[in-house]
Amino acid sequence: MPDPAPTTPTTSPAPPRRKHYDAFLSYSRSAEGDFVPRVQAMLRGFGKGAAGPSDDRDLRLFVDRSGLAAHPHLWLEIKNCLAASDRLIVFASPGAAASEWVDKEVRWWLAERSIHTVYIALTSGEIVFDHEAGRIDAAATTALPPALVEHLDREPRWVDLRGPRRDPARTNHPELPNALAELAAPLRGAAKEDVLSAHITAQRHLNRRARALTSALSVLLALSVVNGALASHSAEREAASSYESDAHLLAAASHASRAENPDVAQYLAAEAYHRAPGTQTRHAFLTATLDTSHDDQHLLRTVDTPGVTALAATGTGTVGRTATGGLLRWNPDDGDPEILPGASVTLTEPDPPAGGTAVAGSEDGRVVAAVDPAGVVLGRFPGGEGPLAGDGELVRLYRPLLDVAHDERLDPTGVAVTPAGDALLVTYETRGTCPGGAAHQVLRIALTGPDGDLDLRDVAARAHAFFKSPASRCTADPGTGAPVRAVAVDVAAAALRVDGSRRVIVADPRTGESRTLRLDTFAPSPGTPGQAPEGTVPAPSLVTWAGLAGAGTTTRVTLHHPMTRAGDGTPDTMSCPVPHGWDGSELAAVDDAGQRALVRTGDGLVACTAPRDMLWPRTRTWHLTGAGPDALAVLAPDDRVVAADGETLSLWRTTRESSDMDFPTGAAQDPAAAPVVASRSGDRLPEHAATTALSWPDGTVQVHEKGTIEVPGLDDGERLLPVWLLPSAETARTTQRDDGDLLLLAPDGRAWISGTDTLRPGPGGTLAPPAAPLAGFRDLLRDAHTAFTTTWENGGCLPRRLEDPDSVCPVLVSAHRAPDHLVLVDSTGGVYLVDPDLTGTARYIPDELGIGDPIAPPWDERGRVSVDDGGHWLAVAPRGRSLRVLDLTNPVPTWDVRGGAMAQVHLVPALWEGEDALPRLVTLAEDGSVRTGAVAEDGPLLPLLSPGSHGAVLAVLAEPGLVVRNEGRMLALFDIRSGARVGTIATSLRAAGDEPDPGTVHAAHGRLLLVQEHGVTISRALDKGEDTMLRQACVSAAPALTPEDLARLGVRHPTPRCRIVHTEGLPAFTDPGLLLPEARLAPLPFPPGP
Repeated sequence: MPDPAPTTPTTSPAPPRRKHYDAFLSYSRSAEGDFVPRVQAMLRGFGKGAAGPSDDRDLRLFVDRSGLAAHPHLWLEIKNCLAASDRLIVFASPGAAASEWVDKEVRWWLAERSIHTVYIALTSGEIVFDHEAGRIDAAATTALPPALVEHLDREPRWVDLRGPRRDPARTNHPELPNALAELAAPLRGAAKEDVLSAHITAQRHLNRRARALTSALSVLLALSVVNGALASHSAEREAASSYESDAHLLAAASHASRAENPDVAQYLAAEAYHRAPGTQTRHAFLTATLDTSHDDQHLLRTVDTPGVTALAATGTGTVGRTATGGLLRWNPDDGDPEILPGASVTLTEPDPPAGGTAVAGSEDGRVVAAVDPAGVVLGRFPGGEGPLAGDGELVRLYRPLLDVAHDERLDPTGVAVTPAGDALLVTYETRGTCPGGAAHQVLRIALTGPDGDLDLRDVAARAHAFFKSPASRCTADPGTGAPVRAVAVDVAAAALRVDGSRRVIVADPRTGESRTLRLDTFAPSPGTPGQAPEGTVPAPSLVTWAGLAGAGTTTRVTLHHPMTRAGDGTPDTMSCPVPHGWDGSELAAVDDAGQRALVRTGDGLVACTAPRDMLWPRTRTWHLTGAGPDALAVLAPDDRVVAADGETLSLWRTTRESSDMDFPTGAAQDPAAAPVVASRSGDRLPEHAATTALSWPDGTVQVHEKGTIEVPGLDDGERLLPVWLLPSAETARTTQRDDGDLLLLAPDGRAWISGTDTLRPGPGGTLAPPAAPLAGFRDLLRDAHTAFTTTWENGGCLPRRLEDPDSVCPVLVSAHRAPDHLVLVDSTGGVYLVDPDLTGTARYIPDELGIGDPIAPPWDERGRVSVDDGGHWLAVAPRGRSLRVLDLTNPVPTWDVRGGAMAQVHLVPALWEGEDALPRLVTLAEDGSVRTGAVAEDGPLLPLLSPGSHGAVLAVLAEPGLVVRNEGRMLALFDIRSGARVGTIATSLRAAGDEPDPGTVHAAHGRLLLVQEHGVTISRALDKGEDTMLRQACVSAAPALTPEDLARLGVRHPTPRCRIVHTEGLPAFTDPGLLLPEARLAPLPFPPGP
């Protein structure tokens, strides 16, 4: 019987593999049916490889394209896909907000998953968060489904796709890479910068394949002239594409470098923007340039050190002695400090006298010497020429003498190094009695020989041999060329200096006595110096000495020049006002020319200057808040200040670009006090003309860098509107007045005039002479009403029309200087046009639209009136009434409604749109959003910024095109072109409550004025166009990055482009004659290859 056929074992079928998605894309098919699938296609492979070699797959993204609504088990299938997804991306739009399915999908997700796995991509509409209520503003929000409106209890972060959505056919929209990187980063588990870099690398590979294809086609079509031209055009397009890829890569590298090395980040961002100017690279450039994390506007940077116990300035930076026994050199333009490590000595160190030279360096800081309890530390940093150029050395002098008898000890008191670094000088005292009774010595030790630098170990050996016996310590070597020489002096010198003419100056800072010697012979130098008063501090040159007089805002630096002739043009005193509340003032430093001084207080440093090139000493001050009361501080070259505080070195810049003013007495005690500001600029201004005037609530008028103007006849607490009369336009039919350039207006039309360029500082900082009353100015305003039926009231009111009720009391609420006229606005919306020379008949234009409540003056409500710089347009935003504009050049001016009720309005030149572009209206709506539009366009103003978490501050800087909002006391900067946030400025804005007043921030003519807790900071750092900012960023990294540095980043065209400008989008070279070698730019580039 045959065997039965073998049976095949039965096995159960494997369960179906469950699908897995990285994200579920929830959207309205009716609103975004075409756009979202395109985003899915681009997002799928975006940033592949960002998380490492294992991240080599496309993202799995669920999108309902086929219409699951036709499926019999629709909701079950959607739930299965939701459950299989790691994250939910909601494409927010008005269509999504109205979609039942989008809301249902979101509700399921919030019930089953964390809200932190929900991401929002805004394609149209608005998302508004109510910070007071702590929830989404349901009435103002038009893009979110109800489920998100109900569950979001904090302001959500969303990816803005509105720009690409408005132009869906443009697959290379400049905002797309950044937006896709934000969405792809959490899906790939990588940083956004890594995702963007991976995308750029992938694009570069595609470009290479495209280039290969282009080359092949070029060969095949070489016989055709037309086809050859087409191939050439394609190659040009390919080259431009590769530059764009490089630019995006550099932008991502800039972002990654910001925290560790902000200077390099600026350089990389400038390189990116030079290669491909666009939204993304501009965003990277502005962020790298403007973003600051410290609230001191003058602070450039801080660096960590082992602790600095002595500090001195050199020709290129500073040198110091560290707490660990080493030496430090910091040339800020070359990067971080360099340190020669040493061994600390645990000996009691006497307190050195103020003004002593415990550390000194050569002009370039390469050779450094310092006094410490064990003697003298001498070091030479790498660099220079000769066989020792690449070595760093550090030795100790006198160390073998620590064990000698007490009466034979040598006590070094000061050191100096020649500017060239070829000799060291030491002043010291002997404990015993030298022959002849000499106890104070100056020692000179040669550091170089015929063959260049000497080994410092040999230098130390020579010094020790010279002091081998007590007699040699007290006897000068008769040979003038001896490598080690000593000479006795009759001054207990703790300060020592060698100048460029090889003259040695020794001084006792406690008594002011000084002597001069010739370096080569130690013979007395001609001339007998006088004696500086006790209590004064010498400048590094020991030529100028200075003391401190007065207190608070009347603090003065008194200058003495015992070694120079009297009447050499240097001011005898220099005002250096200390802010209210800053106590414990002492003079920390003064520079060699007596033009700059540094005052140390318990709250910070005060730097002040009185340049010699002015007819009289106009004061500039800077409040440096980052240093403690025990900080060591010096005045460094290039208008810089360096301070060592514990283990931190800080670097400030004190230039004309920014300076500070103290509060007047009346405003110092009122935290709510904010000024009304008048600012001016122009090529027709005198070189040293004042540019900013401030009027305070107590009636005080300050002129920046000048002082306080006295206004006679002003009632207590009466406010003034300042307005500059100059400059006038080149074509204006006006003449300059002889009696002043600053007009001060009371609300009732009374006026005073002051000539700020001729004022002189008097006692307490008050300028003389006082402002002069301007008789007849109210009559000038009255005569402007001859074409209208008015009444004239003298009881604090301007003229009013007869049809107005008796309760109407017009007063001036705004004064602006336009090129051809003064524009004055009263509380009824009426406009006066007055000739800048205050002659002729003024013109009055009433507001026929009706303003409701009177327009509030600027000290009560900021930003209600604005005039553009060209003087063509006026904008008024009455409370609760429509925004209206007036063309001042129209022979028959007519008010036009330009929008709804606004809280603030600003008219700014649209420099980013071209020279002939109309001014832009930038407004703060009553809901806190920012809207903008051309002044004469039809249609509503377009939203630029949503309300967010911003306060009431709104300022606009036309160059380089920034909108400034406050977030508490932090200022946020936004690109006026795209609304993208590009940086923050930390401040200490003054505030009576939780939120600063809008009047604490002013922007005009490129200057940003900040009313801070310690005083008023006026910064000119933002009054530059993009070209200037790019040039500055190009020199920020020192030394400049090389082509090899850029190639290591993956840049295909590594030649530094900081010397290249762009014309019509293609790279072109600048004039080599404009490139100065001292600018420290990258080497001259050569044209890139094809």
